Amino acid sequence: MRTLGIIPIKAASEKNFRVLGHQNLIEWTVGAAMYSRLDKTVAAIDTLDGPYLDKLDGTFPVHLGAYATPLKLIQGVLALEKEKPDGIVYLQVTSPLRSAEDIDACIDMLYEGRPAPAPEGGVRGAKLDTEDWLLERRYRKTPEHNLRTVMSVTQAEDLHPGHMYWDDGHFMSRPVSPRHEWGNRQSLQPKAFYRNGAIYAATTEAIERHTLRSSWCRPYVMPPERSVNIDTEWDWRMAEWLVGNTQH
Repeated sequence: MRTLGIIPIKAASEKNFRVLGHQNLIEWTVGAAMYSRLDKTVAAIDTLDGPYLDKLDGTFPVHLGAYATPLKLIQGVLALEKEKPDGIVYLQVTSPLRSAEDIDACIDMLYEGRPAPAPEGGVRGAKLDTEDWLLERRYRKTPEHNLRTVMSVTQAEDLHPGHMYWDDGHFMSRPVSPRHEWGNRQSLQPKAFYRNGAIYAATTEAIERHTLRSSWCRPYVMPPERSVNIDTEWDWRMAEWLVGNTQH
C-alpha cells in the first residue's frame, strides 16, 4: 500500500516558525514524517516566498494557495499526484509532539481490517469481541467498506460532556449530556474522546467521496503528553514544559 503524507503550511502563521525546544513547529512535523513509513511527504505551501522553504528537506513542496478546508486541500494535492496513493495522512504542524510511531500506527490501522496492538503510549482501539466482529463482517457488505478513515484522539477525562453545559445567554440550564450530569469522572460511561488534531488518515477513495471521517472511522488514542494542539499561548507553555520534561 502506498501512503502519501500531507503537511499544510501557512506562511502568515508566525507560530509555525517559533522555536519549541530545539526546532520550530514545521521541523517537528517534517521530522516525524521523515522517520515514519510514509512513502512520500508533500508540504502544501500557500506562497513560494515563505521563509520555510529551507525547512522542508525530504518533502515535496507544492504551491496550492489558500484552501477553505483540510479536505479541499487534500483533494488539491491528490489532483497533482501522477501516481495515485492508496491513502493519505494529514499532519498539522500545530501538533508537534506526535511521533513517527504514532503515524505508523495510524497507517497500519487504515489498511488493516481491525485494530492491532499499538506502540507504547498509544492505543489502536480495544480488541474486537464477538459482537464487534459481527459488526465488522456486516460493515464489509456496505457501500462504505473502502471508505476507511482514522483519527487521532485523546480521552476526555475531566472534560467529559457530562460535565459540560450549553450557553443559553445568561444561564447554564442545559447540560450537554443530562444523564451524565452528576456522575463522577471514574464512573462516566461511555468514555468520551476529543480529536487532538495530530493525525488524520484516510483511503484515497474516502477523500474522493468527500470525507475525512467515514462511518468506518477508527480512533487512535494518544496520551495527553503527545496530544498538545498549539492554538493559544497557554498551549505553547504546556508544549514547552512537556518538551523540557519528556524524553523525545
